[in-house]
Amino acid sequence: MTIAHKLSKYSLGDRLLDAAKTHSPSGLEAFLITWRADLRSILQNDPDGHIGQKCGAVARAVSDTFPDPNIVRAYVMPLTSWSDGADGPKLPPAGHLDLAKLATFCEQSFGWGTPSGIIKKFSNLIWEGACLRMLCEVCTTLNPPIYDNTLSSGL
Repeated sequence: MTIAHKLSKYSLGDRLLDAAKTHSPSGLEAFLITWRADLRSILQNDPDGHIGQKCGAVARAVSDTFPDPNIVRAYVMPLTSWSDGADGPKLPPAGHLDLAKLATFCEQSFGWGTPSGIIKKFSNLIWEGACLRMLCEVCTTLNPPIYDNTLSSGL
């Protein structure tokens, strides 16, 4: 894990993510040939000193099938209810998100402890989803969807 963390400073992950988003499946396969060579070279030589050591054995262990392009694409573009232009699930309106109540619940249920601890956990785990939910609520208010009551009755 230590080597992987230090290796991340070379931006190989960013390049892989960008390639998975922009290349066709065959284009990604071709990209990975060069990407693997770069990975091996960085592990072997540590040109910028981010890793702090040369990792020849690790470089030699990188196979010609790593990473599996199908798995990379599944992580980058996961199949969801909204895939292929689908409308997504029909959900009932969520109502107002009470962050103070959520913080109290998390403190009591998960032992997140101190107020600064809760703020850190919220920053790492909650804010993005809370903001997205609030944006969805605004969109729903401005353009209310039609819900099928049979679906929402059990939720």
